[in-house]
Order: sequence, then structure tokens, then C-alpha cells
Amino acid sequence: METYEKAIKREFKEELNIKIEVGRLLWVLENYFEYQNEKIHSIEFYFLITPLDSEEKLSSEEFFGKEEHFYHEKYGQLKLIFKWFSLNELAEIDLRPKILKQELKSIQPYPKLIRNKDL
Repeated sequence: METYEKAIKREFKEELNIKIEVGRLLWVLENYFEYQNEKIHSIEFYFLITPLDSEEKLSSEEFFGKEEHFYHEKYGQLKLIFKWFSLNELAEIDLRPKILKQELKSIQPYPKLIRNKDL
């Protein structure tokens, strides 16, 4: 029973040990994609966030979250590796869903509904 703002702040603190400020809603993404031969449909909410106390984590180095391993009931033990990228590096990285590369280059001043079909 927590607000989205509290939930996002809590997750960043729990998973990455980063304090953030949660800004406005950027996108609602209806996402169709395939992962390990399974078709998946999700509704995703993307918010603008600002890190408050984490300059060392914003380096170009990869890092593990506080929970180095994540257990998924279908795929088993997964190791989550994080890395921050600047917008200038978008062309060089494999960002999924791919449509986010385009959206990040021109963030609108209002929330946007995006439909993505990477099937």
C-alpha cells in the first residue's frame, strides 16, 4: 500500500544503495517481446529520476546491486550487473526495448504511451 514514488525510492535504495528523487512519469510502455523462446506482454511505467548521493556509482564501471544474485522461479539464479550510460553512448549499447533509444533522444514534456512489438 505504498505510493509509486515511495516504491521506486525504496527499490533503488534496496537494490543499488542509491537515494533518488522521483520526478514525473515519462512513458507508459505496452511491451511485446520474446525472452528465451517465450512471448511476453507487459505494461511498464518509466519515470524521470535524479540520483542524490551516488556519484561513485555513476562511473563507467559495472557494479553489482546489493543483492548480487536474483532468483527467478522459471530461469533460476540470475546475477544482476548494473552500469550507467550517458545519452551520448546510446548508439553503442544494446538497450531493450530498442524503442527506448529513440525516446531517450527526445523526451517530451508530457507522458507518452508507447507500443513496442519486438516479436
